[in-house]
Amino acid sequence: MDSKPIERTPRTDSLIESVMKLHPGHSKQSQNVYYEAVHQELAPLARKLELELEQSSVRNTISENQAKDMAAMIRRLSRALIKSSPGNDLPSQAMEFLKRVGQPTTVLREE
Repeated sequence: MDSKPIERTPRTDSLIESVMKLHPGHSKQSQNVYYEAVHQELAPLARKLELELEQSSVRNTISENQAKDMAAMIRRLSRALIKSSPGNDLPSQAMEFLKRVGQPTTVLREE
Protein backbone atom coordinates (compact mmCIF):
# COMPACT_ATOMS: atom_id res chain seq x y z
CA MET A 1 0.00 0.00 0.00
CA ASP A 2 1.28 3.48 -0.88
CA SER A 3 2.06 5.59 2.19
CA LYS A 4 1.87 8.88 0.22
CA PRO A 5 -1.44 10.65 0.92
CA ILE A 6 -3.87 11.25 -1.91
CA GLU A 7 -3.37 14.75 -3.23
CA ARG A 8 -6.66 16.58 -2.94
CA THR A 9 -5.09 20.01 -3.16
CA PRO A 10 -2.58 19.77 -6.01
CA ARG A 11 -2.30 23.51 -6.71
CA THR A 12 -1.67 24.34 -3.06
CA ASP A 13 0.75 21.45 -2.54
CA SER A 14 2.68 22.35 -5.68
CA LEU A 15 2.94 25.99 -4.62
CA ILE A 16 4.20 25.09 -1.14
CA GLU A 17 6.76 22.65 -2.55
CA SER A 18 8.12 25.25 -4.97
CA VAL A 19 8.48 27.84 -2.17
CA MET A 20 10.18 25.24 0.06
CA LYS A 21 12.74 24.58 -2.68
CA LEU A 22 13.50 28.31 -2.89
CA HIS A 23 13.93 28.55 0.92
CA PRO A 24 15.56 25.29 2.09
CA GLY A 25 17.20 26.51 5.33
CA HIS A 26 16.29 25.29 8.81
CA SER A 27 17.43 28.23 10.90
CA LYS A 28 14.88 30.45 12.61
CA GLN A 29 15.63 33.26 10.16
CA SER A 30 15.30 30.92 7.16
CA GLN A 31 11.98 29.64 8.48
CA ASN A 32 10.70 33.21 8.90
CA VAL A 33 11.67 34.04 5.33
CA TYR A 34 9.99 30.82 4.14
CA TYR A 35 6.76 31.54 6.05
CA GLU A 36 6.58 35.06 4.64
CA ALA A 37 7.24 33.80 1.11
CA VAL A 38 4.68 31.02 1.31
CA HIS A 39 2.11 33.44 2.70
CA GLN A 40 2.74 35.82 -0.20
CA GLU A 41 2.18 32.97 -2.64
CA LEU A 42 -0.79 31.35 -0.91
CA ALA A 43 -2.86 34.49 -0.38
CA PRO A 44 -3.54 35.11 -4.10
CA LEU A 45 -4.20 31.40 -4.64
CA ALA A 46 -6.71 31.37 -1.79
CA ARG A 47 -8.50 34.37 -3.29
CA LYS A 48 -8.58 32.70 -6.71
CA LEU A 49 -9.93 29.44 -5.26
CA GLU A 50 -12.61 31.31 -3.33
CA LEU A 51 -13.74 33.09 -6.51
CA GLU A 52 -13.81 29.81 -8.42
CA LEU A 53 -15.94 28.25 -5.69
CA GLU A 54 -18.34 31.18 -5.70
CA GLN A 55 -18.66 31.05 -9.49
CA SER A 56 -19.29 27.30 -9.51
CA SER A 57 -21.90 27.66 -6.75
CA VAL A 58 -23.72 30.34 -8.72
CA ARG A 59 -23.73 28.15 -11.83
CA ASN A 60 -25.12 25.19 -9.89
CA THR A 61 -28.08 26.94 -8.32
CA ILE A 62 -31.36 28.10 -9.74
CA SER A 63 -33.30 31.08 -8.57
CA GLU A 64 -36.39 30.80 -6.44
CA ASN A 65 -38.46 32.13 -9.35
CA GLN A 66 -37.05 29.46 -11.67
CA ALA A 67 -37.96 26.76 -9.13
CA LYS A 68 -41.51 28.13 -8.83
CA ASP A 69 -41.85 28.29 -12.62
CA MET A 70 -40.68 24.68 -12.98
CA ALA A 71 -43.07 23.55 -10.23
CA ALA A 72 -45.95 25.33 -11.98
CA MET A 73 -45.06 23.61 -15.26
CA ILE A 74 -44.94 20.22 -13.51
CA ARG A 75 -48.40 20.84 -12.03
CA ARG A 76 -49.81 21.89 -15.44
CA LEU A 77 -48.32 18.88 -17.21
CA SER A 78 -49.63 16.58 -14.47
CA ARG A 79 -53.17 17.94 -14.82
CA ALA A 80 -53.00 17.51 -18.60
CA LEU A 81 -51.74 13.94 -18.24
CA ILE A 82 -54.54 13.10 -15.78
CA LYS A 83 -57.11 14.25 -18.36
CA SER A 84 -55.50 12.44 -21.29
CA SER A 85 -54.44 9.27 -19.47
CA PRO A 86 -56.44 8.82 -16.23
CA GLY A 87 -54.76 5.54 -15.24
CA ASN A 88 -51.21 6.87 -15.49
CA ASP A 89 -49.34 7.06 -12.16
CA LEU A 90 -46.82 9.67 -13.36
CA PRO A 91 -48.90 12.67 -12.13
CA SER A 92 -48.97 11.32 -8.57
CA GLN A 93 -45.21 10.68 -8.72
CA ALA A 94 -44.71 14.26 -9.90
CA MET A 95 -46.77 15.60 -6.98
CA GLU A 96 -44.75 13.49 -4.53
CA PHE A 97 -41.60 14.96 -6.02
CA LEU A 98 -42.92 18.50 -5.55
CA LYS A 99 -43.70 17.72 -1.91
CA ARG A 100 -40.18 16.35 -1.36
CA VAL A 101 -38.55 19.49 -2.75
CA GLY A 102 -40.82 21.81 -0.77
CA GLN A 103 -42.98 23.09 -3.61
CA PRO A 104 -46.77 23.34 -3.33
CA THR A 105 -48.75 20.70 -5.18
CA THR A 106 -51.74 23.00 -5.64
CA VAL A 107 -52.00 26.71 -6.18
CA LEU A 108 -55.00 28.59 -4.89
CA ARG A 109 -55.87 31.63 -6.90
CA GLU A 110 -55.95 34.91 -5.03
CA GLU A 111 -59.26 36.74 -5.19
